[in-house]
Amino acid sequence: MNKLYRKVLVRLVDEGMPVHFPEFALDKFDKNPMRRPANREFLWQALPDMRIYISVTPHPGGRDDFQCEIWWSRLGRYPEPVAKIYRPEHYAEDEGWVVLNECGDLPFAWKIERVDVPPPASLAEECDDYRGLTEAEAVRLITPLVEQLFAALTRYGRPIMRDLVAARKEGA
Repeated sequence: MNKLYRKVLVRLVDEGMPVHFPEFALDKFDKNPMRRPANREFLWQALPDMRIYISVTPHPGGRDDFQCEIWWSRLGRYPEPVAKIYRPEHYAEDEGWVVLNECGDLPFAWKIERVDVPPPASLAEECDDYRGLTEAEAVRLITPLVEQLFAALTRYGRPIMRDLVAARKEGA
């Protein structure tokens, strides 16, 4: 993901989380090798023995898009990479994760697209997809995507997190 896009995405997500999900706090990176440095990780200590994370994941390569994942652990640590969980009956597992973008009718990823850029005048311009990109334009492009992210977290993520907590309380 383009550095300016990533900077704006991080800022908008950091500003929006306390508004939409005040129970979550930005989780400072520890030295866990399982974490990806580009992600924004937010932690909610849902129960004394249960942590739930919301992870906003910019594409690590050249694509200008991002996804959201919900991770959980009942082992008092950042979750290890385990198989994705697809069904609510598996929410009682000690650790797991769900890709929010695979819920309902959500896109595979929220894609940032510049549709109003004039065609390149040269091969050099053709290789530079970010010519003339300003921070204001990046904000204009990313803001609606972050709004979609928070709407999806509210619509799909909250019920998943509620079910995770309920499954833990039943199995405790």
